[in-house]
Amino acid sequence: MPMKLDQVLAVMETLMHAEYAVEVLYRACASEWQEDREFWLHMASDEAKHAHNIEEMMAIVSGRPELFQAGRSFSIVAINAFMDGVHSSISRIEARDVTMLNMLCIARDIENSLIESKYAEIMKTKDREFLTLANEIDTDTLGHKRWIN
Repeated sequence: MPMKLDQVLAVMETLMHAEYAVEVLYRACASEWQEDREFWLHMASDEAKHAHNIEEMMAIVSGRPELFQAGRSFSIVAINAFMDGVHSSISRIEARDVTMLNMLCIARDIENSLIESKYAEIMKTKDREFLTLANEIDTDTLGHKRWIN
């Protein structure tokens, strides 16, 4: 059964919080590994931009709902589990219980996750503003994958 608009907006809000959680994780990495600080800060900045893009996308959908249909389904439960993993990684960094190599593997897994992919498929629309914001996230994430690998 397709999700209703309010359900999609709730998923988008949860995805926004997930992007902010990843930003906090990458900022923790920047603090822990000073030699790679700029790399992690750039990643964190992109994650903050993604959260902001999602917030703008939500406003567009709310303002012009007739232009949108629910697209790809995301589970709020799965997104929350993803965020639990991100918070766990932050705790491990703070406890100095993770190496830089391990953190790069974690970051690779984050960037390859379903949570971090195909934002343009959340809603079916031809709205250029929405699609531009979604495609920015997808393009940045592809760049992150290249940087990490």
